[in-house]
Amino acid sequence: MSQNIPEETMKKVELLWTKVGFVVQLSQMVEYNLANILGFDEILKKFDDEKPLSKKIYDKAVKKANSLYKKLSKRPLGKILEQAEKVKFFTEDGLKLLSEACEKRNFVIHHLFREDLFKGYVDTQPEYYYETVEETIGILHEINEQLVEIFKQQKQEYWML
Repeated sequence: MSQNIPEETMKKVELLWTKVGFVVQLSQMVEYNLANILGFDEILKKFDDEKPLSKKIYDKAVKKANSLYKKLSKRPLGKILEQAEKVKFFTEDGLKLLSEACEKRNFVIHHLFREDLFKGYVDTQPEYYYETVEETIGILHEINEQLVEIFKQQKQEYWML
């Protein structure tokens, strides 16, 4: 970044960085929520397989769910999405939205600044990227809302068992 950026442009650059930071935060929330849903799904599957469920089998399922959660917490969003396809709570539209969000997020996190090495807009016209970043924020926020609802459905199913 050039040291001779006008103050007004610098404020726009800072706003861009703030928006990119929010994309990172929302991405982490999506990954966290997905990992929780996928882990909890492991427990619910055991109830589908066996009724009544013995304490030993339940404890084993919880241990497996916790292990899956820890494993998924270390994986990138794209890898977690592969697991999400196996969960009954996700609709086809929901999976498409997750995939679209992953693509948009990957652009913002991995490609925007690399692309900008050739364009040079971050230092001169940072608002060029605002729409893309704001769309990504919107879709990640929407997905997080849906994931919260899925987790509520899972908890409701669990308490009904």
